[in-house]
Amino acid sequence: MSIELRTMSADDWRSWRSVRLVATALITAIVRWAASSGASTLNLSVMQDNVAARRTYERNGFTVSSEPGDLLPDGRRELAMHRDLGSGRTGADRPNPWQ
Repeated sequence: MSIELRTMSADDWRSWRSVRLVATALITAIVRWAASSGASTLNLSVMQDNVAARRTYERNGFTVSSEPGDLLPDGRRELAMHRDLGSGRTGADRPNPWQ
């Protein structure tokens, strides 16, 4: 089973450190939930020019997929990324950032 993360955004980028901490906490929670639900992979698409988001996902174990990303109305494609949720890759050994 594979699960896709659809949307995560922040309107106020004045406090990038806070946004990054919240994003990491959300990703950690989603990864744990997906793994406990039996998923083996977590997939997402990100705008290719959204470097900050891509770096956040990479810091949280996502890699660029060989699959094409979602097609946008203007004909461009988003960048597809995935994270393997196999044994030992869920971050369950990391502290919960919410606590």
